[in-house]
Amino acid sequence: MTGTGDTGEAPWRGEGPRRGGTEAASGDVGLPDVSSARAVIGIISGKWDLTVLVELWSQGRGHAELGRATGVERKQLTRVLRRLEGARLVDRMVDTERSPVRVRYGLTRRGRELLRSVDELARWWVTAPVEGAPAPREA
Repeated sequence: MTGTGDTGEAPWRGEGPRRGGTEAASGDVGLPDVSSARAVIGIISGKWDLTVLVELWSQGRGHAELGRATGVERKQLTRVLRRLEGARLVDRMVDTERSPVRVRYGLTRRGRELLRSVDELARWWVTAPVEGAPAPREA
């Protein structure tokens, strides 16, 4: 029986994975810092967070357009966008050249990177289910 690492070595035989997200001397990437992982999950764990981020993937959108596309109520959408903007996942762009002033929201580079990581995690879940784990649900 082997551990989960790529080395094929049982985790109880050696030092095991390193914590803190640093790269081990052998080139293996260690486990993420638990507090950082919790922070990331906390940012995107709201009911509408991922829905809004995915909707912004292809293009920037105005508040009303984003609300129609996601089905999120106006006040709730404002709260979600402010939180995602605070986490630097979403940019709020104000176009003062138009009358009336137009506000659009778009993903930052950090937001795009996060969505790519979430997509990779989802693909892993679907392709490598663990025996005894609940079956993935269809979206």
